[in-house]
Amino acid sequence: MDPREAYAALLSRLDAFFARVRAEAGTSMRCAPGCADCCARSLSLFPVEVQRLVEAARALPPGLRAGVRARAALALREPEAACPLLVDGRCAVYPARPVICRTHGLPLLVPGPTGPPELSVCPLNFHDVARFSGLGVLDLGPVNAVLATVNRLLADETGASPERVGVAEALCAALEEEE
Repeated sequence: MDPREAYAALLSRLDAFFARVRAEAGTSMRCAPGCADCCARSLSLFPVEVQRLVEAARALPPGLRAGVRARAALALREPEAACPLLVDGRCAVYPARPVICRTHGLPLLVPGPTGPPELSVCPLNFHDVARFSGLGVLDLGPVNAVLATVNRLLADETGASPERVGVAEALCAALEEEE
């Protein structure tokens, strides 16, 4: 199994789930272009995700790429800075966004620290509890297990470290190599 193809298949399934929930939720789900509240945090990703993100960042026009690199350098110094790929309230590499970004806004079951999974819902979405109760909830446990397996396959194939990498760190390193 090619890890890149397996990752692309996972993203496709997540996008289909998101589209279904969005269609069922109607106005209860406010996620839309320009809503970037969930992008105001530093993230770490598996290398399989970083690889796709870096490829997309390298393909940006030079001026935009330089801005991403500058924001990535800022995020290394200020961990509370927004995602370096956030440009004018939108993701500069939206089609290449990682799993965590594709699942923000959905009703999620998040593995609990010591017990059963806990329900997590974006505070901007699903204020109508009756409407929410009929929607699908994405269990992140199995999603994370698939993601970890795909990442391990990539590490085995390439000999690279399977450890998570900070988005800002990865972007700084990748975009600095170009100069």
